[in-house]
Amino acid sequence: MRPWYKKKRTWVLGILGVVVVVALAGGGGGDDDRSGDAASEADSSSRNTENPPVQDVTVTVCEPGQFGPTVKVRITNHSSKRSNYLISANLENANGDKVGEANGASNNVDAGQTAESDLLASASGEFTRCVVKNVERFASS
Repeated sequence: MRPWYKKKRTWVLGILGVVVVVALAGGGGGDDDRSGDAASEADSSSRNTENPPVQDVTVTVCEPGQFGPTVKVRITNHSSKRSNYLISANLENANGDKVGEANGASNNVDAGQTAESDLLASASGEFTRCVVKNVERFASS
């Protein structure tokens, strides 16, 4: 068995995480309804029509935080294999305009398992909801 630091997927997800952290900065927030429905507005490059990744993710928290927006999601792995997830969401104002974004990853979610994950978020104005826009699911090694 190879050490974790020699696995390509670990490096790819790690590098993606660093890029997301560097790309995002500060934020504000609003105080209205901040729920988001992943299945209705999100997409994925997955060809899995039986268990699409977008149906695995739901926004559970979307609110202003002390250091910027707080966005949390619940992931329920409906696939048959342990999976890694990459998730992106938009923070929208009352008019439906994008005023921020949130990104995150969760690794090694077993089939049938539920996981909670914090997304790294920033906003340039008040937001009323968080909407999952993209979910990618990859089989874990």
